[in-house]
Amino acid sequence: MSRPRPSRRAVLSSGGALLLAGQVSAQTPGFGAQDIRKVLAHRVDIQKRGTGAVVGMRDPKGRSAVAYGSTRIGGPGADARSIFPIASLTKVFTALLLSDAVQRGHMRLDDPLAKHLPAGVVVPDFGGRTITLADLATHGAGLPLRPPNLHATDPDDPYAGYTTADLYAGISAFKLTRAPGAEFEYSNFAYGLLGQALQHRLGRSYGELIRDKITGPLGMADTGLTPPAASDPRRVQGYEADGRPTPPWDFAALVETGGLFSTVTDVLTFLGLWIGPGRAALGPAARAMLTIDRPGDAKDIRMALGWRITKVGARRVVWSNGSTGGCRAFMGLCPEDRTGVVAFNNAQTATGVDDVGLRWLGVADQHIDMSVPVQHTEIALARSQLAPLAGLYWLADDDTVIIRLEGAGLVAQVGKQILPIYPESPTRFFFKAVDAQIDFTTGGLVWTQGGQTWRYARRP
Repeated sequence: MSRPRPSRRAVLSSGGALLLAGQVSAQTPGFGAQDIRKVLAHRVDIQKRGTGAVVGMRDPKGRSAVAYGSTRIGGPGADARSIFPIASLTKVFTALLLSDAVQRGHMRLDDPLAKHLPAGVVVPDFGGRTITLADLATHGAGLPLRPPNLHATDPDDPYAGYTTADLYAGISAFKLTRAPGAEFEYSNFAYGLLGQALQHRLGRSYGELIRDKITGPLGMADTGLTPPAASDPRRVQGYEADGRPTPPWDFAALVETGGLFSTVTDVLTFLGLWIGPGRAALGPAARAMLTIDRPGDAKDIRMALGWRITKVGARRVVWSNGSTGGCRAFMGLCPEDRTGVVAFNNAQTATGVDDVGLRWLGVADQHIDMSVPVQHTEIALARSQLAPLAGLYWLADDDTVIIRLEGAGLVAQVGKQILPIYPESPTRFFFKAVDAQIDFTTGGLVWTQGGQTWRYARRP
């Protein structure tokens, strides 16, 4: 969760940790392999964010990697060939497939989504403006994070069982509340639809397109939709933020949003499309992705196809991140000096080791989190104790928190982003994915994070 200004418009969900704009130079002086290893050791041993972390770096002189810890409790050491679920980094692969299809004349970015879906699937419009492929790829379609008709039965596997028929029914029943392209809203729903459009137009499954268009030509043998067998020593076991082991999520019909597995070695190869010598056949499609300029999720962030971009002066930091069942993943690059970084750790948290990647890329004032977490113990509360806490809490017109009942517990919603909160007393709750707490008081709540507090009044 990021805190770029004194408002509680925090980032709570996967694929959304904000890149903090700062002084951007070439690689930050004095932040090298030994510094990275120190941070990774702190993340694993002190902060308990998984059992292992790996950071890979690439510049014109070559590649290197720093790893710390193991692939699982009692398992072998993690390294650049350990296989992680890469979460929402998958979206950049999906966007590259779109850009390649555009380069080859199969599709256009301004094509209506409906043009590339089966007959009978209804795509909504707003005031005559319909959803285009570019809207989907830049999170500007006006669609929510998850399809409204997705009703998760297992919070540890929220997309399992969601079918293509469900996806088509979800978009056919959806009503837009604003024109597509009007504003950013991070959406797995959108990327699932983009994936279906690609498959319908190109006549191949998503797995086949990834293999034939990207991983095969680039020699990325360890990247795909199927994890290795559990007995494979390179397979990384994922953990929840509270230390519980968890299997990878089954993204089902939304596999294009977060279903890939890969290694630091392979993703560094992938980054070569933007920072390498430029001889790959996919090079023109990759470069074209960065020419798109749409609104992002903060004033200093712009959206390209699949990528976020923060620009300082003449230099760009291009990046993507995400979390999934048992993993946090980050990749970023600076095209101007041909540097790139990949950072994975095997715990589902809201921050992972993103800050390490950003610092190495040259975001000179990127804060490195070396805090020592406070341990919280969850207790059981009856639904009758939770229900009175649900409601709207206000600090400013653009800074509200919605607390609501979901299943057997409470969730906190800030903007479009939602995370569960867990009780350690009848009035004090904590997040597991980030170091933040909520205390309910008479007439409001107090949000504590990063040594600061914000007091919200309850609204009717």
